[in-house]
Amino acid sequence: MTGWLNRGRKVAWQVNIKGGLTKTLGKDIKMSISSLLFTSRDPLISNQTAIDIAGGNIANVDTPGYSRQRTDLSSVVNVKSASAQIGVAVSRIERVYDRFVESQIIDQQKNTGYSDTFLQGLQNIEVMTDDTRGGGIGDQLSKFRSSWGDLSKNPGGIVEQSALLSAGENLKKNGEFL
Repeated sequence: MTGWLNRGRKVAWQVNIKGGLTKTLGKDIKMSISSLLFTSRDPLISNQTAIDIAGGNIANVDTPGYSRQRTDLSSVVNVKSASAQIGVAVSRIERVYDRFVESQIIDQQKNTGYSDTFLQGLQNIEVMTDDTRGGGIGDQLSKFRSSWGDLSKNPGGIVEQSALLSAGENLKKNGEFL
């Protein structure tokens, strides 16, 4: 029994010794029916994968930060001991994105992280120097300054000197806390 391939090569069907039907391509390459079925199955699976990837792209078109994917198909020729399997397989699934935009996003995320950390540090300092309830650093600076004013009015006064010393120590303790 003989037939023709699309490219004009003659195909001969032969019954092999085991009783199976084989297809001869040219002089040396033979294909069994199971090999033909695998040749048909593999491209169907590959194309189903490509359709699944396209469906994922369509489903995520409005998702922020999603970059589409592309399926690369490659031809497969598997020749083993005078039998051949010809088909298509998925060689890779590639993410499609703009590298410049990606680098800009990464840089901005770094800057945002730095700014958030800096802001957190400033907020911590603000909590430590909170003067709304009194006794904060502003209050202690006022007491220290007024102690200097009192001492300038009475430079020899023991009470003024000890008040200045006490105000300075309190300011120092609060400064160490910061």
